Amino acid sequence: MDREKLYKFIICALPALLLIAIALSSIFSRARVSDAEEENIITEEEQRESRLTDLPVDETGIPDIPGDEGDDTSPRSVEEIEDIATPGIATVSEQELAEQAADAWIKEHGIYAPSEYIDISHIDISDVDIDMIISRLPNVKRLVMCDCGLDNNGYAAIQDRHPDIKIVWEIVLSHWTIRTDVVAFSTFKTTAEEFYLENDEAYYLKYCNELVALDLGHNYVSDLSFLEYMPELKVLILVDNVKEKDGETLRHLTDLSELKYVPKLRYLEIFANNVSDLSFLDYMPDLEDLNISYNSVSSIEHMQNMPKIKKLWMEHTYISGAGVSTLRQLYPNARIVSSGEGSIDQGWRTGERYRAVRRMFFENVIDDYYRD
Repeated sequence: MDREKLYKFIICALPALLLIAIALSSIFSRARVSDAEEENIITEEEQRESRLTDLPVDETGIPDIPGDEGDDTSPRSVEEIEDIATPGIATVSEQELAEQAADAWIKEHGIYAPSEYIDISHIDISDVDIDMIISRLPNVKRLVMCDCGLDNNGYAAIQDRHPDIKIVWEIVLSHWTIRTDVVAFSTFKTTAEEFYLENDEAYYLKYCNELVALDLGHNYVSDLSFLEYMPELKVLILVDNVKEKDGETLRHLTDLSELKYVPKLRYLEIFANNVSDLSFLDYMPDLEDLNISYNSVSSIEHMQNMPKIKKLWMEHTYISGAGVSTLRQLYPNARIVSSGEGSIDQGWRTGERYRAVRRMFFENVIDDYYRD
């Protein structure tokens, strides 16, 4: 083969030789990686066996895992034993993640976490961990959350879980909306309206525990258990809570035993019900105005220890003339009305104290007369 032909052969064969060289290089590279991986696997297996051999074993030769007491004798995998025997790499727990999410939410909404008073109204909290968020507010004493996407039960549950914090929200009832931080509330009902507050909705009044004046007159309320949560109440109107339908009386307000929980009462109207037991009066040393007209009261037994009484209306009861005379002797400076028509005739709703009562209901304030 002459020189010219040799050159041509080399030039033609060169690409093929390059491809062969690349292929051989790839094969050798893969072999080296496989050897390294096998070495690592062996090293990991040796480390695992070493850690397990360091553990004490029981009489059966099974590694004795600390904290693995109990009746469960099912075999564990090597991975399970290793997880217990080997301290894991530091990870973020679910608790820490929840705390971080709460802190981020607080920052996002511009909340000053150390504050005692915090208002998050109009922010939807239906999809957040509100309990975790509250836990990240170390000094909060009053948390306002009106219009935050929950119903009455949702807000009530938050308050129940955090009794040391005043949760303020709007209780939405059929015909009324009440903030839980009100100091005075009236349904402003008369006998003309044909809608009523009933027991199922009155239940939520327990969360209005700062009330000083409450008027539920002319409604269908007979369960007064919410009064247990109103220690500051001084004015209470419960007149005419008689449920009727088609001329038939379905339910009267008869049990006033819950009034023992409101010992600061000074003004009380309960006329036009079916009350006969006045034992709750034993718990009201500050009572000034009392109207029990049109009730089934026949005894003055619990009416003889009212040292501050100024007005006592008792029209259309079963109290005898002798009983009325006894009361007049006991309270010579009080105005006592035992006969008449209409429950509030002869000046019941007149005077300084009644004007203070009206002002509180219309303005949601505590009148100076009824401050401690």
